[in-house]
Amino acid sequence: MTGFERWLCRHPKTASVCGGLLCFAIVLALSGKAMMAQLGRDLEGHQDRLAVQIRVMADENAAISDRLLTGYSTECTPQNLARMNALLFEYQTQRDIGIYDKDGRVYCTASMGLLSQPVADKETRYVNRRGGKAWVNTQTPASGGRGTLVMGLGGFNIAMSPSAIANITHQSDVAWLGGDSTPVYVRKGTPDDLLNVIRGLEASGESGQTVLWDKGVMVSLRRIDGTLVRVANYRYFSNAIIDNPVLAGLLLALSIGFGLLAKASLKPWIARRTSLRRLLPSLLTSGNLRCVYQPVVDLATGRPIACEVLVRLQNEDTLLYPDSFIRLVQELGLEWQMDSAVIVTALGELKRLSLPQSGFGVAFNLLPASVCHDRITALFAEQHAREDMPRGIAIGLELTEYHFSDALIPELHALRDLGYHIAVDDFGTGYSNLNTVRKVAPDLLKIDKSFVFDMEDDSARSSLIPEMVAIARAVNAKVVAEGVEDARQAEQLAALGVTYGQGYYFARPLSLSDFADYLRSHGILADTLAA
Repeated sequence: MTGFERWLCRHPKTASVCGGLLCFAIVLALSGKAMMAQLGRDLEGHQDRLAVQIRVMADENAAISDRLLTGYSTECTPQNLARMNALLFEYQTQRDIGIYDKDGRVYCTASMGLLSQPVADKETRYVNRRGGKAWVNTQTPASGGRGTLVMGLGGFNIAMSPSAIANITHQSDVAWLGGDSTPVYVRKGTPDDLLNVIRGLEASGESGQTVLWDKGVMVSLRRIDGTLVRVANYRYFSNAIIDNPVLAGLLLALSIGFGLLAKASLKPWIARRTSLRRLLPSLLTSGNLRCVYQPVVDLATGRPIACEVLVRLQNEDTLLYPDSFIRLVQELGLEWQMDSAVIVTALGELKRLSLPQSGFGVAFNLLPASVCHDRITALFAEQHAREDMPRGIAIGLELTEYHFSDALIPELHALRDLGYHIAVDDFGTGYSNLNTVRKVAPDLLKIDKSFVFDMEDDSARSSLIPEMVAIARAVNAKVVAEGVEDARQAEQLAALGVTYGQGYYFARPLSLSDFADYLRSHGILADTLAA
């Protein structure tokens, strides 16, 4: 038993709870990843829409600038101003047009006409690709005291609509214009340490999405194509839940559901595994061990000549079959405890029958670790001395073909020399050849039931039965066919040279009382079952 298995045995409830929590954590982590992906998609979609608005403003500004430079004069005449106002109505994001005098001051605007006092431009910080100048957060005569973006080119400047600029800035968290590293806009409430990180990312040329795990923030930087504008938006991880409450709730419910399902599924599995490990040593006793007996029949006469002893374990109301505990018996090193208990129990039960004293066979299955000449002979000698052993029976010892090894052969020879019948069980399922079988020198070869089942289909596997009979004859062994289910199979096997048969056609594995009734019905027993 490994250390983990011992821990399971001591803490089955804790193990099931931990398993449920682990499943919950895994599903929650996957859900968190899905929420992060959704957060990234939300940021990307937001910036896509923002980029469209900025490009519309840039394209309109370029178009109106071209038309001003090529079709309008810098005179402050009613006719020229009327044309400029008509031009402004064609675009959505421009509010006013200013005209420069010969000293580079705005002396006239489309909305206000001739100004009482010319207005000089502020210090220029930004220059666009066309050589135009730009001023941010600048008040114009028509802006109503609100700051806006003003673009100057040639003899004109164009003031953007303050509401259009506000709409863009409200959708940005940090924005830059031109090649200046100082942001022209920072959302109020942005923490200084986060702003410093964002500015560092922008200065290093980063673009796209960056996850700042230590701050619980996802940052998306976008350079707007065709403009000198860069924007950054950020979202805290908590925004993924706030912005998508239904999705977050569904994923949380899914995580909890999987955790509870895992806990519920693990609990019976752990209980079965740990309880059987704990109970197995005590189950391998006469009080919990159940022996059943399956007859072996002479195919020529139909008369029972032997039985194979099979084992079951009674665990409270559950009857356990070998496939559920044999592997565990081997893992725990309980092979001899089980095999010896089966031998003692079966001999004690069979002693209650008046079996014929002419060599009726009783075969026991042994695991490889139990095959020890000294130990086996000592056990049977003890049973004989205590008179707990039927008289005149022939003891058979069966090992499956894939359990044979060179180390076991001397032990088997020693047992055979003492009169025990050696049988190779499930023959044909392992890798034995004629040379290996000769080394073992068994008394019986038991053909695996899968070959008998395939006889109905006349398959390639069933065609190997004559070869197995030939191998048996070569080593002076008789053949038993397992899994015989109908009269046709029995007749075919007899015709192929098989001596004995075993299977549901003759009898299922029987309790002692049913086995006694079976033998009595075939004239083997005359007496009733002894108390």
